[in-house]
Amino acid sequence: MYVDNVKDIIHLLNNDDKKEFRSFINRQRSRKNRKDLELFEILCETESYPAKEIVKRLYDDLKMNAYHSVRKRLLKHLTDFIIVKRIDEDTTSSSSIMGLLTLSRFLFENDNDRLGWIYLIKSEQLAINNEQFDLLDNILNVQIENANSDYAPKIDQIIEKWKTNKSLADEDERANIANAILQIKLDEYRLQGKPIEIQKEVTKVMYEYDLYNAALERPKIIHNLLAIVRGSVLAKKEYYKFEPLVIESFNQIENSVGFKKKDHFYKLNILYMIAHILYRNKKFKESLEYLMLFKKDIAKYAKSYSRKFYPRYLLLYATVQNIEGNVEESIRIIEKALTEHQNILSIQDVLNMKINLGVYYFELEKYKESNKIIYSIENSDKWLEKKIGKEWILRKNLGEILNLYERGNVEIAMSRIKSFEKQHESLLKMPIYNRVGSFIDFIKVCIDKPYWVSSKEFNAHVDRTLKRWPIDQEDLIASSFYCWLKAKMLKKPFYYVMVETLQGRL
Repeated sequence: MYVDNVKDIIHLLNNDDKKEFRSFINRQRSRKNRKDLELFEILCETESYPAKEIVKRLYDDLKMNAYHSVRKRLLKHLTDFIIVKRIDEDTTSSSSIMGLLTLSRFLFENDNDRLGWIYLIKSEQLAINNEQFDLLDNILNVQIENANSDYAPKIDQIIEKWKTNKSLADEDERANIANAILQIKLDEYRLQGKPIEIQKEVTKVMYEYDLYNAALERPKIIHNLLAIVRGSVLAKKEYYKFEPLVIESFNQIENSVGFKKKDHFYKLNILYMIAHILYRNKKFKESLEYLMLFKKDIAKYAKSYSRKFYPRYLLLYATVQNIEGNVEESIRIIEKALTEHQNILSIQDVLNMKINLGVYYFELEKYKESNKIIYSIENSDKWLEKKIGKEWILRKNLGEILNLYERGNVEIAMSRIKSFEKQHESLLKMPIYNRVGSFIDFIKVCIDKPYWVSSKEFNAHVDRTLKRWPIDQEDLIASSFYCWLKAKMLKKPFYYVMVETLQGRL
């Protein structure tokens, strides 16, 4: 099968990116009959075409050399566009540091040592403040190269800074190795289905690579370790194991060196991790408390943090409000975000907000509104799976089946169930998803034998069939789906049953 690398890159761009790229490609001059832009439009199409067919669409005859030149030009434009976009979206200051370093080199090359040193020192300070020790090594090497300038500090001072930086850079390298080892170890546990002793594995790798003291002094190190552990527990749905580790880590940093301005990105990430894990562990009041701290700190320093973190706050806050019994407030928050905050929403943010909004309307039995929102997601499941993951698709498909059932389209619902089982066959075989298969079987009963659903016999059948987890380990989203079945069995409204059950009152 022929793989078109340029087409693969283009298909990673969302619709807004493609619109921006069309403007970007004309940034130097706008002219008609741009072959590179024509080729871009062809490669944007879903269908893939052989090279000769594309050439025929671009030219009157088979100009293969011209076609390859246009491809190279298009690839260069794409590369430049992605670089500029990444720099614009960069929240770590690395792009600013590299920009200042490039400017200082330009000034040195053109014999303007005075300005060269001004911008070189600025880049050094920015690299120190943001713990960009790999970039700082480049900066200090440029300082050494230009140490004979009248504007340079003493060479001994530069070399001393270089030595100190080497030590910190080495610390970062050890942390990277520790992260890789921890990731591999957690992946092995997950694939083998073994229980993960999180605290033990983290402590072991921190001591083995001499990172314990560094982690307390540099929040970046513990943040990166926590991010790896979080990814593993989310995959295995062992949320209860992560909660004590992340809260203890946060408190240790707060009570020792604290989070400085340069650590703010890591502080926000850890606060979000805590709020999210408390929500998944059904500790909704505590989750809201951390969400308030999270929201307060988002706007504390750079505006660039709002783009990354404010949508996360809105999504989780609306989700917790929903379980607290305030679904109308959840709808208001998300609808406002989708209309008034589009400029800071990523494609993942929009997708998550739409699926959640569809769920909120479903809970209020507004099935047509729910269906309309879900079907406004026009992307194919294959594209969505690459962008946001298999579990998200599974959740979306389950919601579509329930919506069809509630609107009386039971035959279509049954047909969709067959497609669902085939589409997610490999996923449903995994232990953590085997209850999804049981849930699908229960939906079939609701369709085939609706009169049986509220009977004591069916209640007993569910009790025998359903694999239950300890209450503190129960997956929240799985519980929400089963609350729908519970509502059918009790002949009560779904939203009432869900809130009362998740709050531990029913």
